[in-house]
Amino acid sequence: MRAFFGLSLKKKKKSKRKKRRGGSSDDDAEWKKTDPYLPSGVKAHLTRHFRGRGDYKFNRLVGAGGYGIVALLEDTATNPPKRAIIKRALRKDMVDDLRDEIESLKRFRGSAHIVQMVSYRDRSANKTSSDGTLPGPYIILDYLENGTFKDFLERVIQAKAQVPNRVLWSILLCFIRVCVGLTWPTRGVQGQQEQLEQTSAVRGPTAAIAHNDLHMGNVMFGSLRPEVEHSLVPIAKVIDFGAAQSSELYPEPAAGGAPSIWQGHPSNTEALARMLLRLITWTPGALPRNTAVMSNGVETEAALLWAPDKYQRYPWLDERLRLIIGGLMTRDYRNRPTLEGLLQGTLQVVSNLSSRDFPTRLQQGETSQAVMAFVQRFILDAEGN
Repeated sequence: MRAFFGLSLKKKKKSKRKKRRGGSSDDDAEWKKTDPYLPSGVKAHLTRHFRGRGDYKFNRLVGAGGYGIVALLEDTATNPPKRAIIKRALRKDMVDDLRDEIESLKRFRGSAHIVQMVSYRDRSANKTSSDGTLPGPYIILDYLENGTFKDFLERVIQAKAQVPNRVLWSILLCFIRVCVGLTWPTRGVQGQQEQLEQTSAVRGPTAAIAHNDLHMGNVMFGSLRPEVEHSLVPIAKVIDFGAAQSSELYPEPAAGGAPSIWQGHPSNTEALARMLLRLITWTPGALPRNTAVMSNGVETEAALLWAPDKYQRYPWLDERLRLIIGGLMTRDYRNRPTLEGLLQGTLQVVSNLSSRDFPTRLQQGETSQAVMAFVQRFILDAEGN
């Protein structure tokens, strides 16, 4: 994997080290001389911390940036070893952000489309103790093995590949479930079995949480799963909740004002809709803003889906997808769909959609075999995963 949580890893040359008495390496002896808040000291401190402490073993550093590090762990109690990710702050002034992320992830325990916190430790940010315990908080997270949405987009653009509508529908359903999870948090217990996020008209929305950092590097693909909606396309999950915040929304939307809580936080739904729009239109950079066009009688920012003369672009695109993306990017909140309606409608489509539902000219590219081949090439077998 080339990136995780927006951090990149520079490869370093391997160095040969002589073994010291007792079977330990120089890294083991020199961990006290290194600073756990510098990338150069991370490997020694993580190795020392997990040696003889629980079932985890340090594997390798995955990413290091100015704010934090991400490293790969292996659970030696499982066969084959199950992978996990550890995330730490590298700057003491970022420790509070990591603590905020811990508190955010507690609210989403058991949420299938939000990365799960396997365990965490919240310790003082003081110097490392004499037994090698890491200073400061850290989080151990599920390992998502099939890369970021950003990498996926780059591969599609490079190959100039048309994304099957059935793939787009599956990703859209994942995105809707993310927004539902942020509006109806599961608030489960540690180790709770994952469940698909659901709306509830009985108890109503219980939160209006804005992720505040929803970009393509913070959406990752997990594995294929037995549910119908994840049987052809791997589940997509959102990561990195250090900037998440609760907001106040109202029962009914207002023109130019706050949206309804039933619609979820608009920054979440619009950010995810923009990702799909970039995938459809092969847009490598940011989408243009303030370029509204009329769709279904309302103004939408999804201008790339319509030509200036109002003739449709991308004639292969399922018209229902075009209207949903346009609806999630309308300027007037009163015209945006509710999460409950989106979830019910999209789930029904994904559960029943087949190649026969498309025009004859598109059917070959929408068969289950064609979808599986596309997913295998661009997600499961992609270089860097």
